[in-house]
Amino acid sequence: MIRVRNIYHMLAYAFTNLKAQEYASLQTEEFEHAADLYAQILINGIRVQLKRGIVRSYEEHTEELTCVRGRILFAETAHTRALQRGRIICEHDDFTEDNDFNRILISVSAALLKTDITPARKKSLQHLLKYFPHVRRLPLQQLNWKVRFTRQSKNYRMLIGICKLVAEGLMQSSSAGDTQLMDFQDARHLNTLYEKFLLAYFQQTYKGLDIAARKIRWSLDEGDPAFLPGLRSDILIRNRERTLIIDAKYYSRILQAYYGSSHHHPHNLNQILNYVHQESAAHPAEHEVCGMLLYAGTDENVPDKEFVTCGKRIHIKVLDLNADFADIRATLGSIITRYFPHPQALR
Repeated sequence: MIRVRNIYHMLAYAFTNLKAQEYASLQTEEFEHAADLYAQILINGIRVQLKRGIVRSYEEHTEELTCVRGRILFAETAHTRALQRGRIICEHDDFTEDNDFNRILISVSAALLKTDITPARKKSLQHLLKYFPHVRRLPLQQLNWKVRFTRQSKNYRMLIGICKLVAEGLMQSSSAGDTQLMDFQDARHLNTLYEKFLLAYFQQTYKGLDIAARKIRWSLDEGDPAFLPGLRSDILIRNRERTLIIDAKYYSRILQAYYGSSHHHPHNLNQILNYVHQESAAHPAEHEVCGMLLYAGTDENVPDKEFVTCGKRIHIKVLDLNADFADIRATLGSIITRYFPHPQALR
């Protein structure tokens, strides 16, 4: 389990806009459920966006019309026999607020209305939705998340990120038409946030180190790597002497049972070992490359482990996300000082 307060802290690192003045009240407000936290973020964010101005863009539409507008679609007009009805089918662009950005905002907000958020927040969301009368509400599965941010729409970036997390925590009922709230502690939902938080925390806290989510190249003696799977680390931290590859894992259970015993998932261990070996080939022999599986804590009692195999150091560590956030920072700090004794040194 994760404290809702810690979910806020994780969001604040993953989306730095949450540290702005418009969201200052979130730092002190207590939320009983994660859904209430997400709802309040959207309430504040939509209010801010309404003051700045709703994004409008040119959207392509195809319509059956009585007069020409835009480009005539001759094949479609003939196929549908529109001329017999005194009409033609045209394709045209409209400058409208009914675009992917606003559809995501109002569709996710409308879905949250069907969850168990407080009546006051439901009322606030319902009021804000009235400012989008011409924007279509879509089922969450039909939303287009591949939006491109421009100078005009860049202020939507954080809100779209929050909406995507909310959508991942909601599911469409197969028996009824309403949207039901999944467990916002569900591993599939929080795994994305966990990865984003860890990367952002290390980047913002330790600016003297080279920290990124980097691709790792295959080191082949022969053969074409085109058909090999891509290797991308969740977090890669390095300086002149050492590289640490961290694979962030958020599961409902860390260990798996096998014939009466418990052990770590072999896929996770094989993955981090492969990352370490492939990355090692890109550095001189004196440059140490280490690996870490950083699990989000569960109710299991899983001790930290460290071992060396084939000359490569692998660390298995558990981060308790239900602890005070000061303790979480201390644990993450201990990882850095363990591998990088002088983290603020120049890269």
